[in-house]
Amino acid sequence: MVGTHVEVVGSASGSKAQNAEWFSSDLSPETLSSDQEASKFRISVAVSAAVDVQITLDSGTTWLKLNSGNTLVADSLYIFDVPTRFGDTFNMRTSTSGGCTVRVCRISEVGMEG
Repeated sequence: MVGTHVEVVGSASGSKAQNAEWFSSDLSPETLSSDQEASKFRISVAVSAAVDVQITLDSGTTWLKLNSGNTLVADSLYIFDVPTRFGDTFNMRTSTSGGCTVRVCRISEVGMEG
């Protein structure tokens, strides 16, 4: 049987400006070491308006849209799993003009699932 390890690594809420990172410091996988190469971040997110939500795994050099590039529906809860590797640095933002209010954003690292 494969065990599951879940560790809370971050949360955010409140008003977020366009292109402003939601976490003051980038999040990194906490359960990984150089000999454990991969885990995933499970993101639970709800926003106040129809906006795009983006993530970065490289401290903001590259931003990738969640939800197949479609805007999230206001006041709806979404859950995304994003693969992470040792050395990744993670953050989130919206690039939609006017920003949004983040109702909830919880990031958990899932170490293994069977």
